Amino acid sequence: MKASAYRACIAASALALAGVCTPAAAQLGNPAGWAPTTMNDPPGKPAPMRTNVQDELFVQLASAGDRFEVQASELALKKSGSDGIKEFAQRMKDAHTDSSAKLASIAESVKVPISKYAAPDDQATLQRLQSLDGESFDAAWLQAQLVAHQKAAQLLIWQAGQGQNGDLQRYASATLVDVWAHMEAVQRLLAEQTTVGRQGLATR
Repeated sequence: MKASAYRACIAASALALAGVCTPAAAQLGNPAGWAPTTMNDPPGKPAPMRTNVQDELFVQLASAGDRFEVQASELALKKSGSDGIKEFAQRMKDAHTDSSAKLASIAESVKVPISKYAAPDDQATLQRLQSLDGESFDAAWLQAQLVAHQKAAQLLIWQAGQGQNGDLQRYASATLVDVWAHMEAVQRLLAEQTTVGRQGLATR
């Protein structure tokens, strides 16, 4: 399947799961995974815009992912000798700073804490990148970007289908479109600047 068709299929599926393709706002949300403290209105039905366990986990993982992307981008801006990588790194820093702010705003409104740190495996990746230079750094950084965006796409699809809070579901669906675009850009850079060539989920 071509990358554009595959990406459109996945994005459409996430949008449908989130309910944004239908006019009935009541279809947003997923009662599975309720936390014991979820308010009900009426009994047995979660109150509008409440969160469930999946929402809370999503906020933690997504905010940690944004934190990694910003830190990794700042590292590339300092260490890479490639104009193409630096341009993409600045794009990633701006994009993930923006998505982080949007997520934090939603999380604050529903009183769900965000993560202030990258995940442990991403912290290990940052440490490894710190030790590299030149072409070795560029290749490792692009590989890390590919993996990070693959994980982000899976997380966003999961949230769109399993979350309860409508704002978080809509955020996940909208952000997924950007993540696929970022992934294609990473693949192009891999093909242009390394011997690895195109890799990942999307192929033409």
